[in-house]
Amino acid sequence: MPNSRNTVKRRLKDGSVKTYVYDRKPKGKPPAANTVGWLRRIYLAGPDFAALAPSTQKYYKIMLHYLDGVRHMPVQDVEMGHIAHIRDRLAADRPGMANLFVGVCSALFKWARLRGHRKGDNPAHGIPKLQLGERGAWPDSALLKAESEMQGPIRLAFMLALHTGQRQGDVIGMTWSQFDGQGISLRQGKTGVDLYIPATPALKAALEAAREGRGAVQIVAGPKGAYSLQGFRYAWDCEMKRIGMHGQGLLFHGLRHTALTRLAEAGCSEREIMAISGHKSPTTVSRYVRLANQRTMAEAAIVKLADAKRAKDSASN
Repeated sequence: MPNSRNTVKRRLKDGSVKTYVYDRKPKGKPPAANTVGWLRRIYLAGPDFAALAPSTQKYYKIMLHYLDGVRHMPVQDVEMGHIAHIRDRLAADRPGMANLFVGVCSALFKWARLRGHRKGDNPAHGIPKLQLGERGAWPDSALLKAESEMQGPIRLAFMLALHTGQRQGDVIGMTWSQFDGQGISLRQGKTGVDLYIPATPALKAALEAAREGRGAVQIVAGPKGAYSLQGFRYAWDCEMKRIGMHGQGLLFHGLRHTALTRLAEAGCSEREIMAISGHKSPTTVSRYVRLANQRTMAEAAIVKLADAKRAKDSASN
């Protein structure tokens, strides 16, 4: 009797190796109609999935793979508990992936309800997100430590993220041909927006120094060449551990928030920030401007309060 289980070994962030066991997919036999496997198949073959960015499609396929355990279940019978159970298994060492899984399932069952493949509620709706590290801007002390102590391609990735405000996938996908000596041209993987980001003096210096000994097409390249997303995350975590910054809730995506926050605090308009961030709508960007304006006004208010107190003390004397 053929083995119906598939064993996969993965290296975790702490360096240990964990073994995962999955049910093998039945070969040559399509899933029965109105089952989860059938729903997944017709969704992946449909125009809504095709309209997603290639990088998003890749993540969706990975996340929907985790539904294998319930692939023979009728779509109508799937409950919140089934989705939550799979999420909890992922959450043991990959909470970010667990949250992403729930989000993709929510999109899948929303699609199913709109087309009459499921009646009633969305079984992924209402499952709370797991708490992750801080996605906000990095504190100045952390930025200084990382810039001064990080080394090699990981430091270069840090500088690119901090000085261009781009997402992780776009940073590790940048090539030397995109750098013209003054700035970087790119097409964002998530949005498809074409951007040209002028290099700050600090970034230009880092790129010029790295370009002298370049041996790969990608700007951020490891010993074996271009990084995969998983490979870069592992290398990033190792470098964060080496400099003593791992476990402090500082996420790579927080560097994008840092870059956009700095632009807002420098007085850039929403449209100017969007020219860097690639956002198509000012809704998200307006938050950075609003917070920067609040801070500026708060600082001005405290200065006025201090001036008023000094004037009062002087008058009483």
